[in-house]
Amino acid sequence: MKNKIVMLAIFVLLTFSLSLGSASLTYVHSIASNGLITYPGDPPLRVQGKLFVDALNNQVLLRGFNLWTPNVFEPEFHPLLSLERFKEIKSWGFNTMSIPVNWKYVEPYKDQVGAYSEENLQKMEQIIDWCGQSGLYVVISFRIIAMWWASSWDDQEYTLEWVQTEEAQQRYQNVLTMLVQRFDEYDNVIGFNGWFFPFHGYIGKWWDPAWEDCYYNVYTPIIVNTIRAYSNKIIFYSPCYQGGTPIGTVSSESLDTGQFALITPLNDDNVVYTHRLHRGRGVNGNARGVEDGDEWDYDYAYLERQIQPAIDFMNTYDVPLCAIEFGLVTQNQLPIKQSRLDCQDYKFELMNNTGSYHWTYWLYGDPSAEEGILNNDLTPNAVGLQIINWAQTTT
Repeated sequence: MKNKIVMLAIFVLLTFSLSLGSASLTYVHSIASNGLITYPGDPPLRVQGKLFVDALNNQVLLRGFNLWTPNVFEPEFHPLLSLERFKEIKSWGFNTMSIPVNWKYVEPYKDQVGAYSEENLQKMEQIIDWCGQSGLYVVISFRIIAMWWASSWDDQEYTLEWVQTEEAQQRYQNVLTMLVQRFDEYDNVIGFNGWFFPFHGYIGKWWDPAWEDCYYNVYTPIIVNTIRAYSNKIIFYSPCYQGGTPIGTVSSESLDTGQFALITPLNDDNVVYTHRLHRGRGVNGNARGVEDGDEWDYDYAYLERQIQPAIDFMNTYDVPLCAIEFGLVTQNQLPIKQSRLDCQDYKFELMNNTGSYHWTYWLYGDPSAEEGILNNDLTPNAVGLQIINWAQTTT
Protein backbone atom coordinates (compact mmCIF):
# COMPACT_ATOMS: atom_id res chain seq x y z
CA MET A 1 0.00 0.00 0.00
CA LYS A 2 1.40 3.32 -0.98
CA ASN A 3 1.78 5.93 1.70
CA LYS A 4 -1.18 8.26 1.37
CA ILE A 5 0.67 11.15 2.99
CA VAL A 6 3.19 11.05 0.19
CA MET A 7 0.49 10.73 -2.44
CA LEU A 8 -1.38 13.79 -1.28
CA ALA A 9 1.81 15.76 -0.84
CA ILE A 10 2.78 15.20 -4.46
CA PHE A 11 -0.59 15.33 -6.18
CA VAL A 12 -0.67 19.12 -6.06
CA LEU A 13 2.32 19.09 -8.39
CA LEU A 14 0.40 17.28 -11.09
CA THR A 15 -0.92 19.29 -14.00
CA PHE A 16 -4.15 18.48 -15.75
CA SER A 17 -5.57 19.86 -18.96
CA LEU A 18 -8.62 22.03 -18.23
CA SER A 19 -10.01 22.18 -21.72
CA LEU A 20 -13.79 22.35 -21.95
CA GLY A 21 -14.08 19.70 -24.63
CA SER A 22 -17.58 19.60 -26.04
CA ALA A 23 -19.24 21.58 -23.24
CA SER A 24 -20.95 24.79 -24.28
CA LEU A 25 -21.22 27.15 -21.32
CA THR A 26 -23.14 30.35 -20.69
CA TYR A 27 -23.04 32.94 -17.93
CA VAL A 28 -25.70 32.67 -15.22
CA HIS A 29 -26.94 35.71 -13.35
CA SER A 30 -26.14 36.27 -9.69
CA ILE A 31 -29.11 36.34 -7.37
CA ALA A 32 -29.61 38.89 -4.61
CA SER A 33 -27.75 38.10 -1.41
CA ASN A 34 -30.87 38.40 0.78
CA GLY A 35 -29.00 39.11 3.98
CA LEU A 36 -25.87 37.07 3.22
CA ILE A 37 -23.02 39.55 3.63
CA THR A 38 -20.95 39.60 0.43
CA TYR A 39 -19.04 42.06 -1.65
CA PRO A 40 -18.56 41.91 -5.45
CA GLY A 41 -15.65 39.66 -6.30
CA ASP A 42 -15.39 38.18 -2.79
CA PRO A 43 -16.58 34.68 -1.88
CA PRO A 44 -19.52 34.57 0.55
CA LEU A 45 -17.40 32.64 3.06
CA ARG A 46 -13.73 31.78 3.30
CA VAL A 47 -11.73 29.52 5.57
CA GLN A 48 -9.99 31.06 8.56
CA GLY A 49 -8.42 28.43 10.77
CA LYS A 50 -11.08 25.94 11.85
CA LEU A 51 -13.97 28.27 11.09
CA PHE A 52 -15.34 30.25 8.17
CA VAL A 53 -15.64 34.01 8.06
CA ASP A 54 -17.83 36.20 5.90
CA ALA A 55 -16.74 39.39 4.13
CA LEU A 56 -16.96 41.33 7.40
CA ASN A 57 -14.87 38.72 9.25
CA ASN A 58 -17.85 37.42 11.21
CA GLN A 59 -17.20 33.80 12.20
CA VAL A 60 -19.61 31.20 10.81
CA LEU A 61 -20.30 27.57 11.72
CA LEU A 62 -22.14 25.53 9.10
CA ARG A 63 -25.34 23.93 10.29
CA GLY A 64 -27.29 22.41 7.44
CA PHE A 65 -29.01 19.64 5.56
CA ASN A 66 -28.29 17.56 2.49
CA LEU A 67 -31.18 17.45 0.05
CA TRP A 68 -32.44 14.16 -1.31
CA THR A 69 -31.74 12.94 -4.82
CA PRO A 70 -33.71 12.54 -7.06
CA ASN A 71 -36.15 14.91 -5.36
CA VAL A 72 -33.81 17.80 -6.16
CA PHE A 73 -34.74 17.21 -9.78
CA GLU A 74 -38.43 16.62 -9.09
CA PRO A 75 -39.42 19.74 -7.12
CA GLU A 76 -42.86 19.85 -8.70
CA PHE A 77 -43.67 16.53 -7.02
CA HIS A 78 -42.01 17.22 -3.71
CA PRO A 79 -43.75 19.29 -1.00
CA LEU A 80 -40.50 19.89 0.88
CA LEU A 81 -38.84 21.84 -1.92
CA SER A 82 -40.34 25.31 -1.78
CA LEU A 83 -39.48 28.83 -0.70
CA GLU A 84 -41.74 28.47 2.32
CA ARG A 85 -40.04 25.27 3.48
CA PHE A 86 -36.56 26.71 3.09
CA LYS A 87 -37.60 29.74 5.13
CA GLU A 88 -38.79 27.29 7.77
CA ILE A 89 -35.38 25.63 7.78
CA LYS A 90 -33.75 29.02 8.29
CA SER A 91 -36.12 29.73 11.19
CA TRP A 92 -35.06 26.44 12.81
CA GLY A 93 -31.49 27.76 13.09
CA PHE A 94 -29.86 26.28 9.99
CA ASN A 95 -27.76 28.25 7.52
CA THR A 96 -26.72 25.79 4.78
CA MET A 97 -28.15 23.39 2.21
CA SER A 98 -26.05 20.86 0.31
CA ILE A 99 -27.39 20.01 -3.14
CA PRO A 100 -26.25 16.57 -4.33
CA VAL A 101 -25.83 16.43 -8.09
CA ASN A 102 -25.78 12.88 -9.39
CA TRP A 103 -23.96 12.81 -12.72
CA LYS A 104 -26.76 10.98 -14.51
CA TYR A 105 -29.18 13.86 -13.89
CA VAL A 106 -27.02 16.47 -15.60
CA GLU A 107 -25.49 14.37 -18.41
CA PRO A 108 -28.19 11.72 -18.90
CA TYR A 109 -26.95 9.69 -21.86
CA LYS A 110 -23.82 7.62 -22.22
CA ASP A 111 -23.61 8.16 -25.97
CA GLN A 112 -24.21 11.94 -25.84
CA VAL A 113 -21.06 13.46 -24.41
CA GLY A 114 -21.57 17.05 -23.25
CA ALA A 115 -25.35 16.92 -23.73
CA TYR A 116 -26.38 18.42 -20.40
CA SER A 117 -29.95 18.53 -19.16
CA GLU A 118 -30.95 22.18 -19.18
CA GLU A 119 -34.22 21.25 -17.51
CA ASN A 120 -32.48 19.72 -14.51
CA LEU A 121 -29.90 22.49 -14.29
CA GLN A 122 -32.73 25.02 -14.15
CA LYS A 123 -34.33 23.02 -11.33
CA MET A 124 -31.10 23.40 -9.41
CA GLU A 125 -31.19 27.13 -10.10
CA GLN A 126 -34.70 27.32 -8.67
CA ILE A 127 -33.61 25.62 -5.46
CA ILE A 128 -30.56 27.88 -5.17
CA ASP A 129 -32.87 30.87 -5.65
CA TRP A 130 -35.18 29.68 -2.88
CA CYS A 131 -32.19 29.13 -0.60
CA GLY A 132 -30.88 32.60 -1.39
CA GLN A 133 -34.20 34.23 -0.65
CA SER A 134 -34.30 32.31 2.65
CA GLY A 135 -30.79 33.33 3.71
CA LEU A 136 -29.28 29.86 3.25
CA TYR A 137 -25.83 29.10 1.92
CA VAL A 138 -25.50 26.37 -0.73
CA VAL A 139 -22.86 23.71 -1.34
CA ILE A 140 -22.89 22.00 -4.75
CA SER A 141 -21.93 18.35 -4.20
CA PHE A 142 -21.08 16.47 -7.40
CA ARG A 143 -21.45 12.75 -6.83
CA ILE A 144 -22.45 9.51 -8.46
CA ILE A 145 -24.42 6.58 -7.14
CA ALA A 146 -25.80 4.96 -10.30
CA MET A 147 -24.91 6.11 -13.77
CA TRP A 148 -25.90 5.47 -17.35
CA TRP A 149 -22.76 3.35 -17.58
CA ALA A 150 -23.38 1.68 -14.21
CA SER A 151 -27.09 1.28 -13.65
CA SER A 152 -26.59 -1.10 -10.75
CA TRP A 153 -23.91 -1.75 -8.15
CA ASP A 154 -22.91 -4.95 -9.92
CA ASP A 155 -22.69 -3.52 -13.43
CA GLN A 156 -19.45 -4.86 -14.92
CA GLU A 157 -19.21 -1.89 -17.25
CA TYR A 158 -18.20 0.30 -14.35
CA THR A 159 -14.53 -0.64 -14.02
CA LEU A 160 -11.32 0.79 -12.70
CA GLU A 161 -9.94 0.51 -16.21
CA TRP A 162 -12.62 2.86 -17.54
CA VAL A 163 -12.29 5.56 -14.89
CA GLN A 164 -8.54 5.60 -15.50
CA THR A 165 -8.94 6.33 -19.20
CA GLU A 166 -8.44 9.80 -20.67
CA GLU A 167 -12.02 9.58 -21.94
CA ALA A 168 -13.43 9.14 -18.46
CA GLN A 169 -11.19 11.77 -16.89
CA GLN A 170 -11.95 14.36 -19.55
CA ARG A 171 -15.68 13.70 -19.38
CA TYR A 172 -15.68 13.98 -15.60
CA GLN A 173 -13.61 17.15 -15.79
CA ASN A 174 -15.92 18.68 -18.38
CA VAL A 175 -19.11 18.15 -16.39
CA LEU A 176 -17.46 19.41 -13.17
CA THR A 177 -16.23 22.46 -15.09
CA MET A 178 -19.75 23.10 -16.35
CA LEU A 179 -21.21 22.91 -12.84
CA VAL A 180 -18.60 25.22 -11.31
CA GLN A 181 -18.90 27.81 -14.09
CA ARG A 182 -22.67 27.71 -14.07
CA PHE A 183 -23.19 28.06 -10.33
CA ASP A 184 -20.14 29.97 -9.12
CA GLU A 185 -21.82 33.31 -9.82
CA TYR A 186 -24.60 32.74 -7.31
CA ASP A 187 -23.94 34.82 -4.22
CA ASN A 188 -25.12 32.18 -1.78
CA VAL A 189 -23.16 29.27 -3.32
CA ILE A 190 -20.22 28.99 -0.92
CA GLY A 191 -18.34 26.11 -2.50
CA PHE A 192 -18.13 22.79 -4.33
CA ASN A 193 -17.63 19.20 -3.24
CA GLY A 194 -16.24 16.51 -5.55
CA TRP A 195 -17.35 13.82 -3.08
CA PHE A 196 -15.72 10.38 -3.42
CA PHE A 197 -15.68 9.77 -7.15
CA PRO A 198 -15.23 7.11 -8.41
CA PHE A 199 -16.25 5.09 -5.34
CA HIS A 200 -19.52 6.14 -3.81
CA GLY A 201 -22.28 3.57 -4.02
CA TYR A 202 -20.26 0.68 -5.41
CA ILE A 203 -19.92 -1.71 -2.50
CA GLY A 204 -18.06 -4.42 -4.35
CA LYS A 205 -15.14 -2.11 -5.10
CA TRP A 206 -14.76 -0.24 -1.81
CA TRP A 207 -11.89 -2.33 -0.54
CA ASP A 208 -9.66 -2.45 -3.59
CA PRO A 209 -6.53 -0.36 -2.90
CA ALA A 210 -6.23 0.43 -6.60
CA TRP A 211 -9.49 2.40 -6.43
CA GLU A 212 -8.19 4.40 -3.53
CA ASP A 213 -4.96 5.16 -5.38
CA CYS A 214 -7.02 6.22 -8.39
CA TYR A 215 -9.01 8.64 -6.24
CA TYR A 216 -5.97 10.26 -4.64
CA ASN A 217 -3.60 10.27 -7.62
CA VAL A 218 -6.02 10.88 -10.51
CA TYR A 219 -9.34 12.35 -9.44
CA THR A 220 -8.27 14.45 -6.48
CA PRO A 221 -6.06 16.64 -8.70
CA ILE A 222 -8.85 16.87 -11.26
CA ILE A 223 -11.36 17.94 -8.60
CA VAL A 224 -9.08 20.49 -6.96
CA ASN A 225 -7.55 21.98 -10.11
CA THR A 226 -10.86 22.15 -11.99
CA ILE A 227 -12.64 23.95 -9.17
CA ARG A 228 -9.73 26.33 -8.68
CA ALA A 229 -9.54 27.15 -12.38
CA TYR A 230 -13.02 28.71 -12.23
CA SER A 231 -13.76 29.54 -8.60
CA ASN A 232 -12.11 31.00 -5.50
CA LYS A 233 -14.84 29.58 -3.27
CA ILE A 234 -14.43 26.85 -0.66
CA ILE A 235 -13.46 23.35 -1.78
CA PHE A 236 -15.24 20.71 0.28
CA TYR A 237 -12.73 17.89 0.07
CA SER A 238 -13.50 14.32 1.10
CA PRO A 239 -10.63 11.94 1.82
CA CYS A 240 -11.30 8.46 0.54
CA TYR A 241 -13.20 6.80 3.34
CA GLN A 242 -13.83 3.84 1.02
CA GLY A 243 -10.72 2.00 -0.06
CA GLY A 244 -8.00 -0.44 0.82
CA THR A 245 -6.46 1.22 3.85
CA PRO A 246 -9.09 0.44 6.51
CA ILE A 247 -8.15 -3.24 6.29
CA GLY A 248 -5.02 -3.79 8.35
CA THR A 249 -4.17 -0.08 8.48
CA VAL A 250 -7.13 1.77 9.90
CA SER A 251 -9.48 0.25 12.46
CA SER A 252 -12.88 -0.62 11.05
CA GLU A 253 -14.28 1.43 13.91
CA SER A 254 -12.88 4.56 12.27
CA LEU A 255 -13.78 3.59 8.72
CA ASP A 256 -15.45 6.93 8.01
CA THR A 257 -12.66 9.09 9.47
CA GLY A 258 -9.57 6.87 9.52
CA GLN A 259 -8.10 8.35 6.36
CA PHE A 260 -7.41 11.54 8.30
CA ALA A 261 -4.62 9.68 10.08
CA LEU A 262 -2.96 8.95 6.73
CA ILE A 263 -3.04 12.26 4.86
CA THR A 264 -1.83 15.84 5.12
CA PRO A 265 -3.81 18.92 4.03
CA LEU A 266 -4.02 19.99 0.42
CA ASN A 267 -1.87 22.85 -0.77
CA ASP A 268 -4.80 25.26 -0.61
CA ASP A 269 -5.89 27.50 2.26
CA ASN A 270 -9.60 27.59 1.39
CA VAL A 271 -10.55 23.95 1.96
CA VAL A 272 -12.83 22.23 4.46
CA TYR A 273 -12.29 18.50 5.00
CA THR A 274 -15.44 16.40 5.09
CA HIS A 275 -16.48 12.93 6.20
CA ARG A 276 -19.45 10.73 7.04
CA LEU A 277 -20.45 9.92 10.62
CA HIS A 278 -23.11 7.24 10.37
CA ARG A 279 -21.92 4.29 12.36
CA GLY A 280 -22.92 3.16 15.84
CA ARG A 281 -22.85 -0.28 17.46
CA GLY A 282 -26.22 -1.97 17.46
CA VAL A 283 -27.81 0.57 15.11
CA ASN A 284 -28.62 -1.28 11.93
CA GLY A 285 -31.12 -0.85 9.13
CA ASN A 286 -28.64 -0.40 6.29
CA ALA A 287 -24.92 -0.54 5.60
CA ARG A 288 -24.28 2.16 8.20
CA GLY A 289 -24.84 -0.30 11.02
CA VAL A 290 -22.12 -2.28 12.73
CA GLU A 291 -24.01 -5.01 14.55
CA ASP A 292 -27.50 -6.43 14.14
CA GLY A 293 -30.21 -4.97 16.32
CA ASP A 294 -32.44 -1.99 16.80
CA GLU A 295 -30.88 -0.60 19.96
CA TRP A 296 -27.64 1.29 20.48
CA ASP A 297 -25.43 -0.50 23.01
CA TYR A 298 -24.32 2.77 24.65
CA ASP A 299 -20.69 2.22 23.78
CA TYR A 300 -19.59 5.84 24.13
CA ALA A 301 -15.93 4.96 23.68
CA TYR A 302 -16.71 3.45 20.27
CA LEU A 303 -18.15 6.75 19.05
CA GLU A 304 -15.20 8.64 20.47
CA ARG A 305 -12.77 6.38 18.63
CA GLN A 306 -14.83 6.74 15.49
CA ILE A 307 -14.53 10.51 15.34
CA GLN A 308 -11.08 11.00 16.90
CA PRO A 309 -8.96 10.79 13.70
CA ALA A 310 -10.93 13.68 12.22
CA ILE A 311 -10.62 15.77 15.39
CA ASP A 312 -6.87 15.10 15.56
CA PHE A 313 -6.48 16.18 11.93
CA MET A 314 -8.44 19.38 12.56
CA ASN A 315 -6.39 20.31 15.64
CA THR A 316 -3.01 19.31 14.20
CA TYR A 317 -3.35 21.38 11.04
CA ASP A 318 -5.80 24.07 12.23
CA VAL A 319 -8.22 23.35 9.38
CA PRO A 320 -12.02 23.08 9.34
CA LEU A 321 -13.83 19.74 9.57
CA CYS A 322 -17.37 19.09 8.38
CA ALA A 323 -19.49 15.98 8.92
CA ILE A 324 -21.00 16.24 5.47
CA GLU A 325 -23.28 13.23 5.80
CA PHE A 326 -24.65 11.47 8.85
CA GLY A 327 -28.09 10.39 9.92
CA LEU A 328 -30.36 8.16 11.95
CA VAL A 329 -32.28 5.40 10.20
CA THR A 330 -35.97 5.78 11.05
CA GLN A 331 -37.95 4.10 8.26
CA ASN A 332 -39.41 0.75 9.38
CA GLN A 333 -37.92 1.44 12.81
CA LEU A 334 -40.94 3.17 14.33
CA PRO A 335 -41.41 4.22 17.00
CA ILE A 336 -37.96 5.76 16.90
CA LYS A 337 -35.80 4.02 19.47
CA GLN A 338 -34.59 6.24 22.31
CA SER A 339 -31.22 4.49 22.26
CA ARG A 340 -30.79 5.53 18.62
CA LEU A 341 -31.59 9.12 19.52
CA ASP A 342 -29.08 8.87 22.37
CA CYS A 343 -26.44 7.55 19.98
CA GLN A 344 -26.91 10.44 17.61
CA ASP A 345 -27.14 12.91 20.47
CA TYR A 346 -23.67 11.89 21.63
CA LYS A 347 -22.27 12.39 18.13
CA PHE A 348 -23.63 15.93 18.17
CA GLU A 349 -22.11 16.44 21.61
CA LEU A 350 -18.69 15.24 20.47
CA MET A 351 -18.73 17.63 17.51
CA ASN A 352 -20.13 20.52 19.48
CA ASN A 353 -17.55 20.19 22.27
CA THR A 354 -14.74 21.00 19.84
CA GLY A 355 -16.21 24.48 19.41
CA SER A 356 -15.53 24.47 15.69
CA TYR A 357 -17.11 21.46 14.00
CA HIS A 358 -19.29 22.07 10.92
CA TRP A 359 -22.03 19.65 9.89
CA THR A 360 -24.76 19.12 7.30
CA TYR A 361 -27.25 16.42 8.20
CA TRP A 362 -28.33 13.58 5.91
CA LEU A 363 -31.07 14.20 4.99
CA TYR A 364 -33.84 16.74 4.42
CA GLY A 365 -36.24 15.15 1.98
CA ASP A 366 -39.17 12.88 1.43
CA PRO A 367 -40.76 11.93 4.79
CA SER A 368 -40.83 8.30 3.61
CA ALA A 369 -37.05 8.27 3.15
CA GLU A 370 -35.33 5.90 5.54
CA GLU A 371 -33.52 8.74 7.28
CA GLY A 372 -36.30 11.28 7.16
CA ILE A 373 -36.63 13.90 9.89
CA LEU A 374 -40.31 14.74 9.38
CA ASN A 375 -43.66 13.16 10.13
CA ASN A 376 -46.13 12.63 7.30
CA ASP A 377 -47.76 15.98 8.17
CA LEU A 378 -44.32 17.57 7.61
CA THR A 379 -43.81 18.47 11.27
CA PRO A 380 -40.45 17.46 12.79
CA ASN A 381 -40.33 13.95 14.22
CA ALA A 382 -38.17 13.08 17.24
CA VAL A 383 -35.04 13.00 15.06
CA GLY A 384 -35.93 16.35 13.51
CA LEU A 385 -36.49 17.96 16.89
CA GLN A 386 -33.12 16.71 18.09
CA ILE A 387 -31.33 18.13 15.04
CA ILE A 388 -33.10 21.47 15.35
CA ASN A 389 -32.00 21.68 18.98
CA TRP A 390 -28.36 21.09 18.05
CA ALA A 391 -28.55 23.55 15.14
CA GLN A 392 -29.29 26.21 17.74
CA THR A 393 -26.49 25.05 20.05
CA THR A 394 -23.08 26.54 19.29
CA THR A 395 -21.20 26.40 22.61
